[in-house]
Amino acid sequence: FVRLTLALSLLGGVALSAIAAPADGILSGYSFTSWNDGAGRPLGSVYAIAQADDGYLWIGADAGLLRFDGWRFFAWDTLSDTPIRGSVKTLAVAKSGGLWVGSANPASVGKVRDGRVQRYDSGLEGLDAVTALVEDGRGAIWAIVDWDLFTWNGNRWHRVTLPWKTRSGQVRHVFVSRAGTLWVGTRWGVFEQIAGTEFRLASNEHVWGLDEDRNGRIWTTDVAAGFRQLGAPRPPPHSLEAAGYRLVHDRQDVLWLGTFGDGLWRVQTADQGVSIERAALRTGLSSDSVLSIMEDRDGNVWVGTTVGLHRLTKRALTPLEDVGFVLTVQPWQSDGMLAGTTRGLV
Repeated sequence: FVRLTLALSLLGGVALSAIAAPADGILSGYSFTSWNDGAGRPLGSVYAIAQADDGYLWIGADAGLLRFDGWRFFAWDTLSDTPIRGSVKTLAVAKSGGLWVGSANPASVGKVRDGRVQRYDSGLEGLDAVTALVEDGRGAIWAIVDWDLFTWNGNRWHRVTLPWKTRSGQVRHVFVSRAGTLWVGTRWGVFEQIAGTEFRLASNEHVWGLDEDRNGRIWTTDVAAGFRQLGAPRPPPHSLEAAGYRLVHDRQDVLWLGTFGDGLWRVQTADQGVSIERAALRTGLSSDSVLSIMEDRDGNVWVGTTVGLHRLTKRALTPLEDVGFVLTVQPWQSDGMLAGTTRGLV
């Protein structure tokens, strides 16, 4: 009976915590692991995270390109005689197999496969940093280099001119939807690919990141409210304020948002409004500035910050704390639980 009561009290804790999770309670439902300089992992800033076909996690950081097996980090120069120099700013899984790698100081693009690097540097001479790489639905390769949009024509990189409404601005992010359409986020608007290298201005929003939800709607980062749906007149109402940077929808269609200065947000939307849970420096994150987010094949959420790497693994059971000693539990209504505790009825 004691074991059954304890188990039911834990399950009751799951139901209650899902209803009344605190704003800073994102980590209460997850096992949380960190790798940073303080833990003997000199990664520096983690700019990109990708899971290749071989199942390994690849990390792009100040420390360069690293392969991670969940326990140990292997620097690229310990895996191959073909060098990748400088900090790695962006990673993308290639559709034909392998991994696209974008580096800085100087700008460089390589394709990693079978322990070798094939270079794609023609046209990048004299440039500083490659900060984004994607393949669109036609297999064309796109990059952001020194805040300009480039495309690979089979022999060299070429700068792409966008149809700016008034003046040109910095290109911040490139994203490919499930339909294969390329979206480009910039300082002065969001552009949608029409065909080939032709684009149209879809919104005047100033964005740092783009992602797509389960229903095919495009979401962007917002410099004040954190996030919003593309083209919406205003962000979803909530009480937090932050400059959003990167965002990802997980397999449950929950939005994960990395911010400049306000940590990591986990955003759920429902008919009754928006619910936001937050992880920050004071609750275990190594930095309040999040640079990269990725969900792996097992549903773990990986987060790169300016001070290292984090993994969030959802717990099967979550304890409900600060209720006293649980003496008995009873089902309540359709999906609730009443608990009699030393502090009263919960």
